[in-house]
Formats: sequence, C-alpha cells, structure tokens
Amino acid sequence: IKKDNPAGRLYEILDKAKNYDENKTLWNVWYDVLAAESDYELYSRIFHVTLLIQDIKEQVNNIEGINKELYLHKYSNIENVCPGRNLERQWRDYKNYLDGETMNSLAHMAELLSGKDNESPIEENALEELITDIENILRKLGEENIDDVLKNIIIDQMETLRTSIVEYKIRGAKGMCEALESCIGKIIFNHNLFKSEKDKKPVIDFKKILAKVNYITNFAL
Repeated sequence: IKKDNPAGRLYEILDKAKNYDENKTLWNVWYDVLAAESDYELYSRIFHVTLLIQDIKEQVNNIEGINKELYLHKYSNIENVCPGRNLERQWRDYKNYLDGETMNSLAHMAELLSGKDNESPIEENALEELITDIENILRKLGEENIDDVLKNIIIDQMETLRTSIVEYKIRGAKGMCEALESCIGKIIFNHNLFKSEKDKKPVIDFKKILAKVNYITNFAL
C-alpha cells in the first residue's frame, strides 16, 4: 500500500489496530498504535487521524470521472472506528468495522489517491535517524553552558520536531514542514539571542538538524 496519501497512511494505522485484542479498551489500543506518550499526545493524534479521514473523502470527491460512491461505500465504517470520546469502551465494539471489505476499500482509495499530493515517501530509517539525533542532542543539552532562555527554546523546538517525525505516519511530510517553519520562526524572532550564542554546540547542532529536516522534506514534497 502506497503511503504518499491520506488513505495509504490510514491503512497502515488501521491495519496495525485491527490485530489488537478485542478485550482491550480504545484507550489502550490508540495509545499504542499512535505511539502516544501522554494524554495530550493521544488526543492530538486522534484529532489528526480524524482530519486524515476527512481528507480522504474530500480528495476522492474532488476527482472527476470516477464512481465516487463505489470508492466511498465503506467510508462510514472508517469514520466510526476512530472516535474522539468514550475511549474506555472496549475495542471489540469497533474492531468489527475493520472487516476485509472495508480494508480493501481503503486500499483501493490509497491506490486512487497515490501521487495526488505530489509527496514521495520518506524512508523509515531516515526518520529513525532524525529521532536518534534529536534525542542525543536533548540528552546532552543539560551539560552545555548556554543561556537558559535559549536552551528552553531549543528544547521546545526539538520536541516539536520530534513529535512531527513520530506523527509522520499520520500527517505525512507536511506536518514536518510545519514544525520546521516553527523552528525557523523562533530563530528569526530570537535572532539576537541565537547570534550571541552562535558558536555554542547546541546552537550548531540545532541548525544541523533543521538543515537535515529541510533536505528530507524538500525531497518528499
């Protein structure tokens, strides 16, 4: 299944979810499937999955010359499987929505939408390498002699980047671009602070990470 489109990314998420024990709660399933580390991350990622589902329907409806009803005939099952509330309910109440016909329908939509966003997939090892680099920098930041305000800015922005990389399977490269823009905006807004510490290793490492993310996302988009 091609993951350069919302249907392909959702297929990967739901294909993993459908293998979970039906006696687990929605809370447990989505916490794991969406790799959330806090309640805030969980609700944020469920929200973005909801946007992903809406985007699929919108993109299919915008294509002329196809049988839209045929492609979307299992769309209600897809909508129902990821509620934003009642997360204490058991997975069995929702797992049955992911029957073979629904997953096949989603696969067909992934094939239909592939290439429409002009997005190329980013290799998993490239994403893992980015996360490793970010975590190494964050781990060493406490030992560095650097302005406390600047240190907190770098920590916040590195976490923003890390989150966008983890959420790549939901939001694609566009989410990483938004995080990159946030980082660049912080540098511009705090220009004098970054300039005064420009030779410090954390600042140099931070800018190297931004350059790497920029290179990867430019290739993807």
